Amino acid sequence: MTKASKSAAAAGPTAPDDAQVVGFLKARPDFLRQHPDVLAALDLAHEVDGSAVSLIERQTRVLRERNAALQVQVDEQLDAARYNEQLHARLHALCLNLFPATTFEARVAVVRQHMAELGGDALSLRLYGDSEATPEAYRADREHLDFQRQFGTFLRSRAPLCGRLQKGQLEYLFGAQGKDVKSAALTPLGRDGAVGLLAIGSHDVERFQPHLGTDFLRQLGETIGEALTATLPV
Repeated sequence: MTKASKSAAAAGPTAPDDAQVVGFLKARPDFLRQHPDVLAALDLAHEVDGSAVSLIERQTRVLRERNAALQVQVDEQLDAARYNEQLHARLHALCLNLFPATTFEARVAVVRQHMAELGGDALSLRLYGDSEATPEAYRADREHLDFQRQFGTFLRSRAPLCGRLQKGQLEYLFGAQGKDVKSAALTPLGRDGAVGLLAIGSHDVERFQPHLGTDFLRQLGETIGEALTATLPV
């Protein structure tokens, strides 16, 4: 036996470190129940007033905190579900109101009404192409250099987006109203965004945020795009 071994043997067994104790207790979750004397000796200092609380009380408090956190998550999911249900109800109502409107302007009026109910303070509709049947105020040449510069990324993504727009984009979409628009939602119109774009502007900077879900906006754009082009002669 070496001198080091003899010294270690003379010093006695080494006490387990924290990781070993934790590993043992995890492997033996019933250990403290089988050894109540050990459990009785375990007191933890209270973080608030320094008084001692038993391990069971501490565990109970931890479980309550976890349950509270889980309840918050459940409440958030329920709120999101209710919100999505409301959005789809609005989309359904929009469809029902679009059918009786048989002209382009009448359907645009329906869209404006419903977008206002969604919190839109300003609305812009732009249809691609140069069809004479499309009113001039709603036309947009997506191949035009200025339009590509302002909305090139949006055109390439063919996906809705929410957030704050640049000054030039706001002026193009909303004209004089653009200076009051603090957040906006853009969505392609028609399948694959081939018809045009819809922009909803809000005076509230928090109304349309980048993290908002875009499934509803995509469905909205497809519905409105098809409804508007159906009123125009081929």
